[in-house]
Amino acid sequence: KPGKNIFFSPVSISTAFALLALGSIATSWAQVLEGLAFNLSRTQEEEKIQRGTPLVSCNFQNSTEAKKEIDVHIKSKPHVNVNQILQDLDQNTLLVIVNYIYFKGKSHRRYLQQYLTYFDRKLSCEVVQIAYKEDVTALFILPDEGIMKQLEDALRKDTVSQWKKSLVRWKRSVKVYNPKPSTSSTYDLKMLMNLDVTNVFSEWADLSGITGKSDLKVSKAAHKAPLKIHENCTEAAAVTCPDFLPHSLPLILKFSHSFLLLIVDQCT
Repeated sequence: KPGKNIFFSPVSISTAFALLALGSIATSWAQVLEGLAFNLSRTQEEEKIQRGTPLVSCNFQNSTEAKKEIDVHIKSKPHVNVNQILQDLDQNTLLVIVNYIYFKGKSHRRYLQQYLTYFDRKLSCEVVQIAYKEDVTALFILPDEGIMKQLEDALRKDTVSQWKKSLVRWKRSVKVYNPKPSTSSTYDLKMLMNLDVTNVFSEWADLSGITGKSDLKVSKAAHKAPLKIHENCTEAAAVTCPDFLPHSLPLILKFSHSFLLLIVDQCT
């Protein structure tokens, strides 16, 4: 949508629905995994839910009390404000998926640094990789004016893989001026119906792997993703480069128009 910031975590959404898939049967199971582009022939069922994924039982007949119980549980997690996700609960609710991701990165101040950069001539965009703490990096992709739509259409796995491979070969002296992005987005994940994940939201849902009964469906699925990036030179180490030419002119990048931001966990 023109003029609107969009921020979400594909991995986080996939993880939540992969958990749902463990309790889905037949068509419901197949639609969830196919919609998330999982390989059904290689997907193995697990008998145990990964540790750290708690189950919370609520009586949705008392929707106000159920919301309070969910509030208490989720607010115990750092930085979470579930009031902004669950505005209301219907008394007929049987299952709610709430997915929340929080990322706070601390970047370098706006002075000369060594960054991995790459200019994609085919897509007319500059790619800059900035490192954050705890093995997290961000790819800032700045397209030429007026070609954001073409860049979005080309944003596929192979495109990002090519950028990452090319970044390894190009390290330059760069002066980056970015707007210290801060945004927050909330999504109704029923939009997954556009990917043919329809069964779990309908009367035809078969989630009997969760309760042993087939009268369960997903009534609401919400995803909230806030993003805050602060400049802090004391908490982000500079990257050195052995072939740095101190007298060469630095590349100056000003993120003064629409750009893309990808956050990558280097460990995974």
